[in-house]
Amino acid sequence: MSDIPEWTSFPAREEESAIGIPDSADAPAPASPGPSTACANPLVRRDKEYYFQNVVFRVGDVLFNVPKQGFQVPGTIFEAMFSLPTGVDPSEVEGSSDERPIVLANIPTNHFRSFLKVLYPLNEIKLSYDGWVGVLALSTMWYFQEARIKFVSLSTVLIKGTQIRQRAISALTPLVAEKPLPESITLAKEYRVQSWLRDSYTRFINRPEVLTIQDFAPLDWETTAKLFCARDTAARTGLTQNFYCNTCNIWTGPSYSGNNERCHCRRKELVEKLFGDEFAAMIISDDSVDLSKVSDKKGKKKKNRE
Repeated sequence: MSDIPEWTSFPAREEESAIGIPDSADAPAPASPGPSTACANPLVRRDKEYYFQNVVFRVGDVLFNVPKQGFQVPGTIFEAMFSLPTGVDPSEVEGSSDERPIVLANIPTNHFRSFLKVLYPLNEIKLSYDGWVGVLALSTMWYFQEARIKFVSLSTVLIKGTQIRQRAISALTPLVAEKPLPESITLAKEYRVQSWLRDSYTRFINRPEVLTIQDFAPLDWETTAKLFCARDTAARTGLTQNFYCNTCNIWTGPSYSGNNERCHCRRKELVEKLFGDEFAAMIISDDSVDLSKVSDKKGKKKKNRE
């Protein structure tokens, strides 16, 4: 007797053996309704919007595979990169596979991942301060400041006319307003955000606290000299001027005429006078939000809550 129990044996029934199985090798296989035959039809064409070609990037030791359309934006460095003639087998082109990725050197992986979250938003975009700084850095480096993305993500979220750099600046503006002034000035200079720089200079001049060496440590000597000059000018002219501002119509003293040179509006004019050349030299246009307005809005919200 065999050691194998009878219940483990399942002989095929005659009718079962005929289902979907040809009787011989010469018998034709059943037709498959799969989509593989569609491409052979000359009447079938690819949709211009919803036929995505992927591209593979390598950042550090991580591979990213994303739709190529998101990077084919007029005015960016990727437009020029993808428009260059390859003259080789498509499978040999950089970015076509994991074996031949486009290598983005000296780019932090977390910065690139944050950039992709804005470029291809699958859900609501939630990034940290460092994440948005990464988006701002890459969008500035790759000239996405003027790029308008029209892309439908996998979750069918349509981004109409989104500016990657603009979005990063808008998200960072209230966060930068809370940073120490030397840090906000450094960020504004590095990423060429005029409004951050203008507002940071004005806040620096208006700062009532006594300045220390540490306040100026991250700044270059020319910026430091101009800020000292602006503070000194505002303080000295205010001592000899009346204390009523015709521009703001605000009373700050007993005088009934004249302009108070110590008024905040006058200090903004002083900033424009001393740093106007620097603002004009910034290639990227002012595409942010006034930090002072953000601070004012926060103050009003707190008062309303109280």
